[in-house]
Amino acid sequence: MRKQYFAYTIEAIYSIKLEFGVLHFEVETDKGPKEFYMRWASHRTLDFGDKGKVLLDIFDDRYILPNIENLTKAEQEVFTRYIYW
Repeated sequence: MRKQYFAYTIEAIYSIKLEFGVLHFEVETDKGPKEFYMRWASHRTLDFGDKGKVLLDIFDDRYILPNIENLTKAEQEVFTRYIYW
């Protein structure tokens, strides 16, 4: 059976919480509000251009953040508190 992955573009970050080595994200995407979980590990975050990131959730769906600098200062602070690599 062929596996299908989904890709979402993150437009805003509402919250990120860390529990037991797993990050819980609440975000606004190009397809509406989403919640997802990802392991808190550097191999689950990929570089996307000079200032972007691709986050891989527990199902290997992709959440693309094209440019961290497009987030508000508060969103950048929350994001870089957990994703600093």
